[in-house]
Amino acid sequence: VIAGIDSKIKRRHPHVWGDWQVSTSAEVLRNWEILKEKERGPGAEIQNPKSKIQNSLLDNIPSSLPALARAQKIQERVRKIGFDWPDVSGVVAKVEEEMAELKRAASAEERAAEMGDLFFALVNWARWLGVDAETALRESNLRFGRRFRQVEQLAAERGLDIAQMDLPALDRLWDEVKQGEVSA
Repeated sequence: VIAGIDSKIKRRHPHVWGDWQVSTSAEVLRNWEILKEKERGPGAEIQNPKSKIQNSLLDNIPSSLPALARAQKIQERVRKIGFDWPDVSGVVAKVEEEMAELKRAASAEERAAEMGDLFFALVNWARWLGVDAETALRESNLRFGRRFRQVEQLAAERGLDIAQMDLPALDRLWDEVKQGEVSA
């Protein structure tokens, strides 16, 4: 077992135990991913039988993951081989580009595709900011639910029927709830 581990470490780190020259940690990670994929060798082709690619970097990312978490895993994998923006400004520009494309989308299918692209770009931005997208959205859902319940409570205490209230009146209650959070 120890000999196997020793062999694997030396095989995957030729910049330490071999004659490969690298100048950055990104190159080390890129090489490590490439060597790891080569070790898996010829085997199961990826989903598309017409493809000549074997053992994609995206293999083994569970399709059962929640969509935001899966998008983040995909982006982390491809970052390891350098397929990433050099800085966060590229990500922000991509988010803006996807928003513009969504606004121009004419059909329901186009809107769905562009919304998906926008979500993917937003997950990338979250990753760049060190934010777990799945957790951030889950917490936002909880925060919204808590605030909305408080809006319902305020309306009930004041004898108001929220179903009969217009948006500006609901917004005033919402702002009151948010203001109460800030001062609490």
